[in-house]
Amino acid sequence: MRVSTIIPTFNNEGTLARAIASVFAQDLDEPAEVIVVNDGSTDTTAEILAGYGDRIRVIDQRNAGAAAARNAGASAARGDYLAFLDADDEWLPQKLRVTTAAMDRAPDAALAYSDFIVVNPAGTRTIKSPMRGSPTLDDLLDSGFGFFPTVVVIRRSVFHASGGFCEEFRGAGFEDAYMALTMREQGEFVHVDQPLALYYEAEPAILAAKYRRGYRVLVSLVRERYGARRSRKLIARASTFYASLLVSAAADQAKRKMFGRAAASLFEAAIVNPGYFVELGRARSRELAFHRSQRSN
Repeated sequence: MRVSTIIPTFNNEGTLARAIASVFAQDLDEPAEVIVVNDGSTDTTAEILAGYGDRIRVIDQRNAGAAAARNAGASAARGDYLAFLDADDEWLPQKLRVTTAAMDRAPDAALAYSDFIVVNPAGTRTIKSPMRGSPTLDDLLDSGFGFFPTVVVIRRSVFHASGGFCEEFRGAGFEDAYMALTMREQGEFVHVDQPLALYYEAEPAILAAKYRRGYRVLVSLVRERYGARRSRKLIARASTFYASLLVSAAADQAKRKMFGRAAASLFEAAIVNPGYFVELGRARSRELAFHRSQRSN
C-alpha cells in the first residue's frame, strides 16, 4: 500500500465527516488507507465512524492525547507513506498525489510539506507557508519552524526511526514544532510550493489553553536535547507566540466582559514574555508617530 491516512479525533463530531470526505476525494490511482483513531470521544464520534463500515479502519482507545493517537495509527498503518490529518482540518483533492510525487523524486528526504490555507473563526482565508525549501536543523532551532501535521507526508520507516510524536505533549500545542526537529535529524525536508490543505483556526482563548502545557513541555525537551544555548532562539520565538495568543485571548475575553479571565491572561503573558509588551508599546509608538507625520504633511 502506498499511503496511509491517520486521523486522530476527540469529540470532533461537527467536523470529522468533512475531514474524512476530503480523504475520499483525493486524486489518486490507488485509494489511501484511512485509519481513524477515536481518542476516547464522548460525543457521537463512534456512531459517525460506524457509518463508514469497512471503508475505514477504526482504532478505539482511552483518551491519551493527539500525539498518542497519531502514534497508534502509525503503528497500525501499512502504507509506505504516512499522512496525518487533524479531524477539524481538510485536504484539497491533489494533496496526496502532489506530496507523494515530491517524495518519490527525493528518495533520501524524510518528509514533504506544503503551504496551507488558514481559515480564521470569522471565515477569512490566508495562504501561509511554514518555511521555504529544506531547512537545516539549526534553521529550525533558529526560526521555530513547526509543521502542522495536516500539511506533511512522512516516510513510514523514517517516522518510526524518529520515535514518532512525543506523547508528553498529550493534546497540547507545540508538539509539531518538536516533531519537526526530531524528523529533521532523520533527513531533509521537501517543500511543495502550493497550498494543499485547509487549517481551521480556533478561537484565541481555546488556542491559548491548548498551548499552555505544550509551551512548558517544549522548553524542557529542547533544552535537554539541544542545550540551553542552541535552543535559545526557538524558546524565545515560542514564548513570543504563546504570549501573543494570551494577549489575543485577553482582548476577546474583555469584549465578552470576562474581565477576571482577561486579567489572568495578561498576567500570564507578562510572566511568559515580559519583553512582548515592550515591543507592543514600541510598535504602537511608531504607528502614532507615523500618523502624526502624515497629518503634519
